[in-house]
Amino acid sequence: MLVHRLRFHVMTSPYGLDELPPEESDPNPRLEWEVPEIVGATILVSIAILAIGGLVTGIARDIATTGGALPIGSGNQQVWYAVQIGAEWASPVVALILMGVVGLCWWQWQGWSEVIEDPDRIEELSEALGHLRRAQRTAMWTRVVLVVTALGSIAVFVAQLGVYSGSDATLDILPGVETLAVFVLLAGALWIDSKLTVDDDMVAAVADSSQ
Repeated sequence: MLVHRLRFHVMTSPYGLDELPPEESDPNPRLEWEVPEIVGATILVSIAILAIGGLVTGIARDIATTGGALPIGSGNQQVWYAVQIGAEWASPVVALILMGVVGLCWWQWQGWSEVIEDPDRIEELSEALGHLRRAQRTAMWTRVVLVVTALGSIAVFVAQLGVYSGSDATLDILPGVETLAVFVLLAGALWIDSKLTVDDDMVAAVADSSQ
């Protein structure tokens, strides 16, 4: 039964381990958090706090300077300033850190995949599957935060264009370069993320353990 479920999820899930139950004979003990998992989780929470804080700051600035006006036009520089301030957290540094989180997920995935494929470590199968699920979920949320970061970097670039469109100042191309860098990092993270997949060796190892 476990093998059939695994094969089904290989076809329907990007990782093949979503909702995969632990071995029926296992009492399903509490799964401890490893250091890479703690690092990844705390980074995601911290960046989420930065994003929410930036949004609140941008809204507060807009209300303080324009009374909460919604229209954004070339003549309304204060609104563009509010947008720029609210999204300035979305930098290549943040994207690079998130790419590192995806790398940690890949490292966890590789390590616990070896446990599953090692016939001498069958007793660790349930624990390995639990850590693999945790790696996939962390990678999924990292993808979400990376996409939000990319959208935020676009907002910074567009807001900068809006600010300079109503002034005589020289346009700074740095926000555009940073936006490009964020998308390059996003592409790299997605490529790493694609490596978190179930292969034939993992299927065979789980099949052997269930017999």
